Amino acid sequence: MRFILPLLLLLPGAAALEWSEVLFDATGSDNGKEFIELTGMENLTGCTVTDSSSSDVLELVEPGNNIIMIVESDSVYELDGPTIYSAGKAIGNGLGNSGDTITIACNETLLNTTYTADIPGYEAGYSLVYDATWKPGTLGGTPGVLPPEEVEKPARVSDSGTTVTNICNNTLAITLGKKEGYPGDVVHFTLVTTAFASWYAEANDTVFAEGDTLTTKEHSVTLPASHVKLTAVQRACNGKQRTTRYIKVHEPEEVVETMVEPVAVPEPKKQEVAPLEKQEVPVTAKVIVDHDTNVVPWVSGFGMVTLLVSAALFFRLRNENDR
Repeated sequence: MRFILPLLLLLPGAAALEWSEVLFDATGSDNGKEFIELTGMENLTGCTVTDSSSSDVLELVEPGNNIIMIVESDSVYELDGPTIYSAGKAIGNGLGNSGDTITIACNETLLNTTYTADIPGYEAGYSLVYDATWKPGTLGGTPGVLPPEEVEKPARVSDSGTTVTNICNNTLAITLGKKEGYPGDVVHFTLVTTAFASWYAEANDTVFAEGDTLTTKEHSVTLPASHVKLTAVQRACNGKQRTTRYIKVHEPEEVVETMVEPVAVPEPKKQEVAPLEKQEVPVTAKVIVDHDTNVVPWVSGFGMVTLLVSAALFFRLRNENDR
């Protein structure tokens, strides 16, 4: 279906473009909260949305179903399902809180409307829903979820005898803590409802969890191994009202544990130092002559005595031979 839908968006006139809901005066600051909701299968990429002051080119943010949301670039809404377009920081010059004119055009005007805050029963913070004319919606609106059809209940007569017509306009929505996860993750969610509602979660067309608004204010489901379809149902307007959200479940990531063997660090080898051999150091005799004295070293005197004795023996032997 994901690859068929973009093709349908390219087919002009595949479904008539119609107004659905507008929120122009949100509770507190309007930044990121204003929106225009349409229904149809028109491709609005590159088309314009214009208020009474300025115009913005629409940029496709996410393709989806036949609910078309025009939001601001800093939108606070987490929408899952509708086709979403961004109008930039503000829709036009910021939708007027007392009233404004809105035009959707692609080369030629597709839709044009004027709303006012003077509609009987309207209060600031509420949206306006379209059913032939603009009518008061709900507090904060139901962005991305079509409001239930307004069903006129049997008229009743007041105590004063005046006929009073009751209009049914119940709210039902699912607020998800997160829109995707892995098997085993716990996803928390709440049901936004003005009546009693029940919910159930399906995976592969099998219900694996269910509950209702009486169990607790916040609910949760543990994600299985496949995508989850979360549906809320309530009785409203003499019938049933239903809304659905989807939770994407990713395949578990394989974690490969690598055993790293410790690397043995060899101990440093001790270097054996050979003992030093005792070396004979020759002693060199030095004869020191002190020129400042007349003393002859004893070695020199011994040499002279030897010389004199040798000479005396020589002359004695010579004399004996002469005789």
